[in-house]
Amino acid sequence: MKARLPVLGFLIAVLAGCGGLLEAPTETPPRTPLIESSPTVLPVISPESSSAFVGRNDPTAAALAAEGQPSEEAPTQPIPTDASIPINVLAVDGTVLRTSYYGAPIQPAPVIVLVHGEDGNVQELTLFAQALQSVGYNVMLLYLRGYAPSPGSVDWSLAVSDIKSALDTLQTLPVAPSYGVLGQGSGAVTAIAACGEHPLCAAAVGTNPLLSSQIRLPQGMTLPMLLLAGEDQSASLQAAQSMDAAALGEHVLVVYPTLMLAQEAVRTQIFHWFDTHLNNL
Repeated sequence: MKARLPVLGFLIAVLAGCGGLLEAPTETPPRTPLIESSPTVLPVISPESSSAFVGRNDPTAAALAAEGQPSEEAPTQPIPTDASIPINVLAVDGTVLRTSYYGAPIQPAPVIVLVHGEDGNVQELTLFAQALQSVGYNVMLLYLRGYAPSPGSVDWSLAVSDIKSALDTLQTLPVAPSYGVLGQGSGAVTAIAACGEHPLCAAAVGTNPLLSSQIRLPQGMTLPMLLLAGEDQSASLQAAQSMDAAALGEHVLVVYPTLMLAQEAVRTQIFHWFDTHLNNL
């Protein structure tokens, strides 16, 4: 027993000397407790909402104005354009006639065919086509055969047939099936005659009409017909009076000191005539 004591003392001394080299044990941090999952809850629909709209497209709600925007959009006024497009008309004999077509700002709309006189001047009719377009009409300005840009030779004996071909062409366009015609000079007489023979042509206007050996007085006309003539054009005034006397349907003859389509009174009267007989169909 006494022999073991020195050995035990020696071990204690060694261990005491090594005590500075040993580090104190590090405490383990406590583990974060697990969070239990919450129970699944069904969505609650507000009493103000209707269950019929859950999960369904609602274009009305989507169209509501956002904050800071007006609740209603300002009304949009269609702005007519002066531009025209070319449309070809196939005549009975195969001649391809040219036209300038002015589309109405809102469709479908009635159509008015404009026909020039023997002088071939379309400047006044072009301006009037734009005026008719601006008040809601489709307008076709027809260039009769032999008058540029239409090919062929001038032949007024075929004018009635050519105008009827133009009216037939309108049936291929997305327009209202309600047509009218307006012609000047010799074009007034032929346009009225063609309109009287076409089932969809409902009203006609003739300005300063002229008769000739090739252009005869239409007989037995029953369609609504407005005749306008200037006192300074004696031949036209006489022709207008003859056509008015031969008419069987609704017809009105108005005589001006001088007749021009640019006159406000003339335009107003023509617009009213077409509005009455075309837009009410």
